Amino acid sequence: MLFRSVRVPSDLAAALAANARAQAGFDAFSPSHRREYIEWIEGAKRPETRARRLATAVAQMAEGKPQNWKYERPQPSRGR
Repeated sequence: MLFRSVRVPSDLAAALAANARAQAGFDAFSPSHRREYIEWIEGAKRPETRARRLATAVAQMAEGKPQNWKYERPQPSRGR
């Protein structure tokens, strides 16, 4: 699977195919956000770590969260 010059590993593609919400979240991301997830998953050295990262990534994508969502600044409220 190829998304705007971002090659999706087969295990991630299979996990996304099994979870429609995660697939929708992944599809909505910009290519840079997709690449962040892919590089994070592929950066694992041990199979156990890769499996854990894959599960975490799918759960976060299902919620629509980018990989580094914890570090985003909260948007200011516009109410008065």
